[in-house]
Amino acid sequence: MMKVLLQKSVDLSQEWLNSRVNGDVNITSLCQYLLQLMQQHYFTAKTDILMASQTAPIHGAVNALQRCLLEVPGVLYNEMDEGMFAKTLSLMENMTVLLLGVLYGDQDTESKEVPPSFCEMGNAISSVIGHQLGSDDHEEEHVLLPEEHSLVLTCCWVSLKEIGIFMGSLIEMMADESNKMDHLVTAGDMKRMSKLFKDIILKCRHWGAVEGCCRGFTKFCSTLLVSADREIRDIPAQLLKEGLQLLQSPRGTSVTRRAAGLPMLFLCVVSAAETNQSRSLLSLSINTLLEVANRPLPDNWDQTVDLPQVCAVHSLNALVRGSGLAVAILKYCTVMATLALTLLNSRCWAVRNAALQLYSSLCTRMLGQSPGGDHATAQCGMSALTFFTHYPSLLPFLLGELRNAAIDLHHSSQHRRLCVHPSLYPVLTLLAKLQPGIQPETRELSEAVTPLLQLASSPVYSVRMMASKAMVAMMPSSKYPAFLCKMVEELPRSTEEPYSHNYLHGQLLQIRAMLTQVMQTDKAALNSHSLIVEVLESKMWLVTTTQQCLMIRGLYLDVISLVRNSCSKDFLHQLCALLLSELHTSSHHLQVGSDSFYGVALHFLCKDRSWMCLVWQNFSSWNAVFKLSLLRWASETCGSSMTNMPHLLEKILQVNLKEVLLNEDTEIRVVYLKAFVSVMTGGVCSLVLEEAAIQECSEILVRSLEVSDGGSEYLSQALCAASLLLSKSLDHTLFPRLCNILQRHMVPNASEALRMACAESLCLAGVPLMCKDQKSNPHKLGLSIRVVSIGLCLLQDQSEQSQTSADFLKILRKQICMNEMRLICMRSLWPSVSVFCHICSNWLRSTQNLQGWHRYLITGFMIIWLKCWRTLQSVKRLYQASKVWSVLG
Repeated sequence: MMKVLLQKSVDLSQEWLNSRVNGDVNITSLCQYLLQLMQQHYFTAKTDILMASQTAPIHGAVNALQRCLLEVPGVLYNEMDEGMFAKTLSLMENMTVLLLGVLYGDQDTESKEVPPSFCEMGNAISSVIGHQLGSDDHEEEHVLLPEEHSLVLTCCWVSLKEIGIFMGSLIEMMADESNKMDHLVTAGDMKRMSKLFKDIILKCRHWGAVEGCCRGFTKFCSTLLVSADREIRDIPAQLLKEGLQLLQSPRGTSVTRRAAGLPMLFLCVVSAAETNQSRSLLSLSINTLLEVANRPLPDNWDQTVDLPQVCAVHSLNALVRGSGLAVAILKYCTVMATLALTLLNSRCWAVRNAALQLYSSLCTRMLGQSPGGDHATAQCGMSALTFFTHYPSLLPFLLGELRNAAIDLHHSSQHRRLCVHPSLYPVLTLLAKLQPGIQPETRELSEAVTPLLQLASSPVYSVRMMASKAMVAMMPSSKYPAFLCKMVEELPRSTEEPYSHNYLHGQLLQIRAMLTQVMQTDKAALNSHSLIVEVLESKMWLVTTTQQCLMIRGLYLDVISLVRNSCSKDFLHQLCALLLSELHTSSHHLQVGSDSFYGVALHFLCKDRSWMCLVWQNFSSWNAVFKLSLLRWASETCGSSMTNMPHLLEKILQVNLKEVLLNEDTEIRVVYLKAFVSVMTGGVCSLVLEEAAIQECSEILVRSLEVSDGGSEYLSQALCAASLLLSKSLDHTLFPRLCNILQRHMVPNASEALRMACAESLCLAGVPLMCKDQKSNPHKLGLSIRVVSIGLCLLQDQSEQSQTSADFLKILRKQICMNEMRLICMRSLWPSVSVFCHICSNWLRSTQNLQGWHRYLITGFMIIWLKCWRTLQSVKRLYQASKVWSVLG
C-alpha cells in the first residue's frame, strides 16, 4: 500500500511535510517517514515486546521501506544519502540485537555462539510475557501455546527474516548505482552488515527465518565479491573461514541434527562465489569439511553434544542440495559418496544418520531428478556405463563394498549368524536406480555379477530384491538370454535336491527382473530361446503344495505369467486346474502369506476367459480375501481391456449388489462398488436388474449418502454407483435427493475424493437425465438447471481433475438441443448475476469518495448487464422457436 501511495503521489502537501512523528524533526519524504516509524516501532518493542507484536510489528515497517526504496524507480537514487544509510544500518543492528535478545532471554548475545533451543526460546518468551502482564503463572506448562506467545515468537522470526532480505537487497541495488556504493558505504559498514547476517543465521534457529535471511545474504556476498576494494572483496572469504573454525570448535550443547545455520552460511558464501567464478571458496569449504568428517571419533563422546564430524557431514549435504552448485559440485561427488558409505560403519548414530542423508542427496544429484508419475520412463535415467564414465573412480569402491558384503554373508552362513553389512543396501539402491542399456560388456561392470549372484542368498528380503534389480542394470542386455538359461537350469527339479529357500527365492527374483526387462525391450530374443520356457515348465513342482514356501510359489507364478504366451496349452491347462482345485480346498485354511499367493493365483486364472468364468461363478462362496482379490482385479483391469470381458462378469456384479450392500463390511463394499462402476462404464453398460431391484439398490446407496455412513472413500464409490443405477432407471423420484447430495459434497471444504465423485456422477447421471424425453419427467427442466449449476461450480474447482471430470457439457453438446442447453445455462447463471449486481451496488455506495474509481466500475457493470440481457433475450427467442417447430413437426 505504501509503495502504491508513493507511486501515485505527484507531490506531498505542505501540511503533511510539516508534520512530525513522535515529536521528531520534520519529515521530508515518505521513506524518511517510514524510517522514523520503524524507529518508533523499535522503541515500542524495546519497552514492551508484547504490545509491539500486537500493534506495531517491526516487519511491517521494514517491508514497507524495502518496497518504497527498492521497487519504485528512482527513489533509492534520490532518497538514500550518507545520513539515511548510517541511520538505517544502525537501526537494523539495534533491532537484530533486541529480537535475538528476546529469543535468548538475555540481551547479552555477543558471547553466545550457539542458538537457544526451542524450549529455551519458549521459556524466555514466557518469562517476558509474564513480566509484562504482571502474572506469575508463566512457569506453568501448557499443552498449547497461548496467543501472546505465538505473536511474540512470530514477530521475532518474521522481523529477522525481513531485516536480512532488506539489507541484502539494499546493498545489491546500491551496487548498481556505483556512485552510491563508493561514497556511502565503507569497508567498516560492510563488516558490520556481515556480522548482522552472521548473527541472524547462526543464532536464530527457525528454518524459515534463516532461509529468508539467506536470500539477502547471498545477494550481499555476490555484491561484495565483485567490489573493486580488496578489503571488501575479502569479507565473504573471512566469513567462510570463521564459520569453518566455529564448526571445528567444541560445543557446549546440541544444536540440531542439521547443524542449524552453519550449513546455510557455507552455502550462501560458496553459491555467491560460484556465481562470480571464484571457485576457490568451494574447494576450501569441501576440503575442510571432508577433513573434519574423516576425523576419528573421540573415545568418550557425549551423545547430547554436537560432534564436529556430524556438523561437517550436514554441511556437505547442504552444499550438495544447493541448486546454485549443481554443476560445480559434481567433481566432488565421488569422494563424498565414498565418505558417506564409509561413515555408515560409524559407532555413532548421529554420524550414520548424517551420512545417510548425504548419500541420498548425492544419489539424486548424480543420477539427476527424473520426472514422476507417467513421465518417469527409462529414457529419463542413466545407464551403468554412462554413470561410471562420469564417475570412474567410484566403481572400484562400490565393487569392493559388494565383495566385502558377499564375503560377510558367506562367513555368517557358515557360522549360522546374521551379519548385515551397513553400506550394502545403499550401494544396491544406487545400482538398482541405473537403467539397463545397450552397452558393451566391460570387465569392470562384469565383476559386479558374481557378488550380486552371491547376494541372492541373503536372509534379508530387501537385499535379495535390490540385488535382482542391480543385476539387470549391471549386465549387458546381450547377455540376458544366456543368463536366463543358466538361472532356470539351476532351479531344483524336486524336493529331493538340496537347496536354500533364500537362494531359491533370490534366483526367482533375478529371473523375474530380467524377464520383465526382456519382455519390455526385445521379445524376439526370448522367442528364439524356447529352452527357457521348456525348463520353466519342467519346474512346475515349485507351485504345488510340495513347495511349502508361499512366497516361492507366488514368485514362480509371476515368472510363468511373463512367458504365458510361449507356454504350451497342456501345461497351462494343468497349471490352471491345479490352482483352481487348491483354491476350493484351501479357501478356509489360510496361513501366513496365503493372501499374496492366492491373489496371484486368482489373477493368473482370470487372464483366461474360460477359467475366469469358472472363478467368478463361485463368487458368492469365496471367502472375504478371495472376494477382495477378485474385485481389485476387476476394477484395475476392466478399464483397459473391457472389450475382452464376458457378459457374465457384468451379470454377477449386478446380481450380488444388494447382498453386498446389506451384509458385507465396509472394505468389501468399497472395492465392490469400485469394480461395479469400472465394469459397467468400461464397455456397453446393460443392466439385467429389474426396475424394482434398481430402485432398492439405489435407495440403499442414497440413504447411506444422506447420513454420510462409511467414510469418504465409500461415499465416493456409492455416489458413482447410485448415479449409474439412476441413469438407467425409469423412476425419477430419487433424482432430487441425488442433486441435494451433490450440492452438499461439491463444496470446496469437502474432500477431493468426494468432489471428484460429484464430477463423475454428473457424467453418469446428469447427461442421461437431460437427454431423456420431456414427457417422461415433468420436472426435467428444473433438475437440468440444478445439474448444470452443479457442473458450473465444479468447473471452478481448485482440483484440475475435478474440472476435467465435470466437463460434461461436451457430451451434452452432441445429445441435446443447443437452444435448450443455452436456456438451461442462462437460468443456472441468473442467480450468480443477481448476486454480482448486489455486491457491486453495495461496494459502490461505500466507495463514492474515491473519485473516478466508481465510474469505471459502473461502465464495466453496465456492459456485463447488457450482454447478459441480450443473450437471455436471444436464447428465449430461440427456445420459443424450437418449441414451435417441434409442434409443427
